[in-house]
Amino acid sequence: MNKSYVYFAFLGENFNPKDIDSRLGLVATEAWQKGSSNGRSLPHRFSYWKLAITAETAGADIRLLLQKLIALLNEKIELINSIKAELQADTILKVVLQTNNSSDSAAHTAAMSFDSATINFLHQTGASIDARLLAYPSSAA
Repeated sequence: MNKSYVYFAFLGENFNPKDIDSRLGLVATEAWQKGSSNGRSLPHRFSYWKLAITAETAGADIRLLLQKLIALLNEKIELINSIKAELQADTILKVVLQTNNSSDSAAHTAAMSFDSATINFLHQTGASIDARLLAYPSSAA
């Protein structure tokens, strides 16, 4: 099985993620506040707000996932930058392509590329990018 996803996130010392929900008019797909339980009896060490787009099919084109994500955020760049400055937060655009070594041809042609709209979004928001290709043996995925 192949699984790809992309997300945009705010990470900071301490903020309420629900404030970002209301200011952006978007609901995070994952969020927590510093000090809340991380599910392993330890508190989170930072606050986090994430909006993710996950592929619905194996072998999805990363560029299409990025286009969907950026379409949700592109009109909010000024607001993103304002929130980022007020919260003294960092922003990141993360790209993950997870695949296995099956005989499926999509698993053998994994690739990532970034169009000018993605690069422009990164530049305008000052976001860093983290891209990962996770390849597992067929039995592990």
